[in-house]
Amino acid sequence: MSASWNGFGVSAFIQGIGRKHWYPAIESSFFWGHYNRPYDYMLKLHTGNNVWTEENQNFNAYWPRERAYLAQGAGRSMSTVNDRYLQNVAFVRLKNLQLDYSFNKNICDLLHLSGLRVYLSGDNLYTWSPLFKVNRNFDPEGINPGDSDFRAVSGTDGDGYGYPMHATYTIGINVTF
Repeated sequence: MSASWNGFGVSAFIQGIGRKHWYPAIESSFFWGHYNRPYDYMLKLHTGNNVWTEENQNFNAYWPRERAYLAQGAGRSMSTVNDRYLQNVAFVRLKNLQLDYSFNKNICDLLHLSGLRVYLSGDNLYTWSPLFKVNRNFDPEGINPGDSDFRAVSGTDGDGYGYPMHATYTIGINVTF
């Protein structure tokens, strides 16, 4: 979508996926933290009232009691198929926004130019996803099992270790002689 008036222009590209699900693999440390290894990341999302502990026996807590090695292995809690931790990774992202100004012909003639335009462009400026209610450590666009995980080997597909889409900004000038 784009628009322009009096030399000013704006264009935007919005991208998203309406339905996508992801189940974090056992080795997805940025999701499970201490739940898969006692020496793994202590994630901020695994603290507070949303975690069941002996002191906080909140049966509606999203995260269960930490089990570490007891959760891994065949027939144990992390290998049991369930839908509690199936994540909705649908998303909407402002992929690109560009603001520009094209100088009028009188100014270009004074500078002996046929065109002059300055612009500011931003990529990956905002992302919304239901996943962020539970975990903000992942980029929902990059969560895919297989080749998109840089360490995609048998048994680790779905770790979500692919690099996130970082916001980038560009300032530029177009000069036409």
